[in-house]
Order: sequence, then structure tokens, then C-alpha cells
Amino acid sequence: MKSKKRFALLASLVAAVLIIPLWGGCARASTTIARGWSGLAGADGQIIYLTTTAGTSSGFMGCSTSDSQSHLIVLSGSDGGVLDTINFQESTLFYSTPTVSNGYAYVAGYNGYIYRINLSSGGTPQGVSPNKSKAQPIIGGIAVADGRAFVGSVDGTLYALDAVTLGTLWEFETGNEIWATPAVTGGIVYVGSFDKTIYALDAATGDRLWSHDTQGAIVASPVVSGGLVYVASLDRHIYAFDAVNGSLVWQFPATDTDMPSWFWATPALVDGKLYAPNTDGRIYVIDAGSGELTVQLTTSGSIVSDPVFADGRVVVVTEEGDIYTINTASQEFESSPYQLRAAGEKANLKVRAPLAAANGTVYIQAIDPGKVFEYDPLTREAWEIGTRTSTATSPPTSAPVTVTVTETVTTTG
Repeated sequence: MKSKKRFALLASLVAAVLIIPLWGGCARASTTIARGWSGLAGADGQIIYLTTTAGTSSGFMGCSTSDSQSHLIVLSGSDGGVLDTINFQESTLFYSTPTVSNGYAYVAGYNGYIYRINLSSGGTPQGVSPNKSKAQPIIGGIAVADGRAFVGSVDGTLYALDAVTLGTLWEFETGNEIWATPAVTGGIVYVGSFDKTIYALDAATGDRLWSHDTQGAIVASPVVSGGLVYVASLDRHIYAFDAVNGSLVWQFPATDTDMPSWFWATPALVDGKLYAPNTDGRIYVIDAGSGELTVQLTTSGSIVSDPVFADGRVVVVTEEGDIYTINTASQEFESSPYQLRAAGEKANLKVRAPLAAANGTVYIQAIDPGKVFEYDPLTREAWEIGTRTSTATSPPTSAPVTVTVTETVTTTG
């Protein structure tokens, strides 16, 4: 039964991507357009996010029509007001979260194009496809470091681009699709693939420094800190590898039978602890040095969005929009969850996009065009962005269960 539930969840997430047409073919739409799960990014007092408004005629999803439009929205970080709306020439969908670097937003579209957008001057973004033979969908985000931009594609290739011209510097082929956003530090770029492997490449040349197999596809971004690379895999494990030589330091859990479901989200690393949400609805708090499980927190449902740290707290949101606030000192929930809902609507909002935080506020984008929420982890209230009007329901009367457990892990040398 558990395996059937896991398959159904994975199938729904994959279908949410694959139902969108590959470049070169479009699926017919009538009154709505399928939605991605792009998150928000903050920099220099601004918050930016991507959205595609719904078409109303029988156009084609992912294709330019007269009544569907892709936008980059720039908001004020102080009051949530709209500062600018930048319209794309092509109408596409976004699964990747924007990256902000040196006043520019780097955006990857499902149409297979990369955009570099000046946040001061705006203008119409001009896209560049890293795949010169045929643009292929891009699901993960772009990592920018040392004058280079790194992005993976469903064609299985990691591309290194010049951060200014977006010209291709080098390419590295993996054995399957890349959905994960790369991580770059210390001149090394790390990326996971659907071929179940984590790769460490020289950021300047693309040469492989090391690679290590897991038993499942990797869709989460690697987390690099303290000489270790932490990798969440769909084989139901969290791994810690030596960042330089790739040797396995520990894995959690120790056996294949202990974990009921997948680690889809990228864990949050706070004060030496990994807060790793799982699609089984639990948050596993793992010691980052030893891999030992210290606390297991149970929520109301599956979690696929990346958690975020804000004001001494880790915030996690389930797919159904239940917001949980974890005190990192006590490693316990601070209260029962708040439930997101659109004011005046009965829509069952889905939250799959990575969370973002700026100035103590957590930003949440639901799978509805323009449905972006702010959440205050201190007051534990939420509102639709720019309104400052609470859109959180009263918390349930029963609090979620907190269980402290001891876990054996596998360590090597």
C-alpha cells in the first residue's frame, strides 16, 4: 500500500511537469494554462517572482498567444507593492526559481531558454537556448558564481555559461535528465541527476572531479557546508559526502526499509542540523556532522517545497498549504499549523515551490497565477502579498505529534 501511495505522489509530480509540452509541440488549452512551481527570490530590498497568466482562448500551452503572458514581477520588500512588471516576449511556464546576482535576474524557462534581466532598466527579456541544436525544457534554477551561470536541462546536460553574454563555456553530459538546481562553492559545481548520481565538476573547465551513485533520482539541490555535500535522494536517503574527494561520510537512514517515502525537497541547514522534509509528511531533524536523527516532527501531509530559515525558526509548508513553524532552539513546533487559503475562494491551493525569506518574512507561492503569500513566523499569520490582510484560518485544535527518536546511521572512514 505504501509503495502505491509513493508511486501515486511521484506520478502526480512528474505529470505536473510532463503535461506541459516539450519544445516543438504544444498541448491545446481552453480557459486555463498549466502552472509551474517557481519560487520567489529576494535581493536589495526587492522580491521577484515569475508567473504566467491564463489564456482564455483555445490557444496552446507553452506557446505565445494573444491572451497568455509570462511575467517577472518585482515587489517592494517593505510593503509588498508592485514596483515593476517585466513581460516576456515568449509565453512559457516556470518551474525554476529566479536567481539574483549583481542587479540582474537569471531565469530559466520550460521553453528551454535562459534570460538575464536587468532589474533596474527592465525591458523585454531576450532568451538564449544553451542547447544549440534544439531547445529542451529546463526545470531547475540557475546558479551564478565567478562570472559563470550553471544550469541543467532535461537533455541530461549541465551547461556553464558566461554570466554576461550567456554564451556556452562548457557542457557536461550526465546519464539522464537534470531537474536539480546546481550548487557552486570553492570553484566546484555540484549537481544531481535522474541517473541517480551526484557529480562534482571543476567550475572553470567542467572536468569531473568525482561522482557518487545513489539508488534514486536526485531532484533536490545539493547543500554544501563545512567540507561536506548533503544530498537528498528519491531512494529515501540523505547522504553526506566529502566535498573534495566524494567519499561517503554517512547516510540516513542506515537501511533501505526504515524510510517510507522520498526526500524531494532540499533540506535547510541551520546550526549544524539538517531539517529534511519528506513526502511522508514528516520533517527529519538530522545532526549534520554525524547523520544521527534527533527529532522527527509529523505534519498533516506531503512536503515537496524547500523549507526556509527566518527569525530563528524553520518554516515548512505542506502541499495542501499547512504552515508549520519550528523553533530551532527547542526543535519543536511553536503551535498548530496555519492553513493557507485565498481570501474569498474555495480553491484548494497546492504549494510545491521553494519558500523564500527576507527581513524576517517568509514568501510562499501557490500553484495559482499571482497567488503569493507573506507569512510572519513570529505572529504566525499569513496574508496575500501586498494586502497585509490576514488570510490564515484559525489553527486546528489538536497539535501535531512531536517524537524524539534515536537512529543508527552508516558511517565510513
